[in-house]
Amino acid sequence: QVDRGIDALNTEFEIESAAYDDSSDKLTLELENTGSTTLSRAGTSVLVDGDIKPGVAGEGLWVPGETITITVDGVDPKPDRVKIVVENGIAETVQGGEIEG
Repeated sequence: QVDRGIDALNTEFEIESAAYDDSSDKLTLELENTGSTTLSRAGTSVLVDGDIKPGVAGEGLWVPGETITITVDGVDPKPDRVKIVVENGIAETVQGGEIEG
């Protein structure tokens, strides 16, 4: 239980960019692990306007300092809000004008 708390304290990430392409209905996210905890890509959830998009983060590990790209297909219309939640509950959100496109 203590280790989980320490992992949560050491978890930090940033949504570097969020771009929507209305011609292909794709949302592309670039996320950087800015903390000191290695995260599971499979344990990373993407919510688009409140709807969870399962499995889009892929497999493998997301190590500190690494930037990953996540593409979500079939997003229509352009979302108002995108929330990323990692395995230990830490979350970041982009909304409105922060989403390019």
